[in-house]
Amino acid sequence: RNDALSAIDRAMASAMPRHQAALRMHYGLDGHPPMTLDQIGKKLNVTRERVRQMILKTERIMKHPSQGLTPRLINDLTGETA
Repeated sequence: RNDALSAIDRAMASAMPRHQAALRMHYGLDGHPPMTLDQIGKKLNVTRERVRQMILKTERIMKHPSQGLTPRLINDLTGETA
């Protein structure tokens, strides 16, 4: 699990810090429970729609082949099925 988080951190490094924070809060990557879009929006002072856009953009960056993440690791993070 630690290696997976390291790989995710490296992949997120090219995303904007606020986008990284939104993704971390949404999936609970920092050991805190996952947060809803509304909760994140209140914390970052943006709308839930903007939070959704930030998360999607960061996920797109992470899914790019140049990031070196395996599809399985991304699916584990996002809960998507292959």
